[in-house]
Amino acid sequence: MINAIVTFKLAYPYNKSTQLIQDLVSVWDLRLITSSMDSDTTVVSVPWKKFKDIFGSNPQVGGIAVPIKLQKFVHNIIVDQVMVDE
Repeated sequence: MINAIVTFKLAYPYNKSTQLIQDLVSVWDLRLITSSMDSDTTVVSVPWKKFKDIFGSNPQVGGIAVPIKLQKFVHNIIVDQVMVDE
């Protein structure tokens, strides 16, 4: 399975964005890798098929456009790595 490791730069620290992150992980079937109550950065694993549904393209390392509905909550989205799990 192909997964993209994605970093979300949040508009608010995690302690103020907890519900948003939990909703994204639940609705999009993501796997939360790291987050911190003191940080505004959250890292998740996104399956390739879900990535394509959410962002409209195949995952590639680098920055991607923030979906319009997330712009109030997320400043920046970066694909850090694309991995193939067996």
